[in-house]
Amino acid sequence: QVVAGAKIAGTVSKVAPGGGGVFVQLNSRQHGRVHVTDIADDPRPELWKDYKPGDVVEVRVLGKGEGGEVDLSLRASHLAGAAGAKKAGSKSVIYDTGVGSVTQLAPGAAVTGFVKQCTKSGCFVALS
Repeated sequence: QVVAGAKIAGTVSKVAPGGGGVFVQLNSRQHGRVHVTDIADDPRPELWKDYKPGDVVEVRVLGKGEGGEVDLSLRASHLAGAAGAKKAGSKSVIYDTGVGSVTQLAPGAAVTGFVKQCTKSGCFVALS
């Protein structure tokens, strides 16, 4: 069932290069999108190149939008679940709860994210 928090299998239907993400067919009627920041825990360039149409993947449902679109994650930390640490090869992956609302942020808070752009004024970071 496609509900927030569910871990389900799907098939990659489309890969959108340039940061568009990975589109996954979940069942005969529903598909979802993995945003580029939810493809992997480590910030590598062009993460979407690891996937191609037809690949079978396990995803975590992050939520559903008002229009019915399904937000998904391929991140090992999301797939590990709330149980805590999970072994992923030789790395220990810690579950990342992400930032769901600006109310969760405070000065000095530790958060994870991806640097999107740096300018003379500073850096823009996408929180995950």
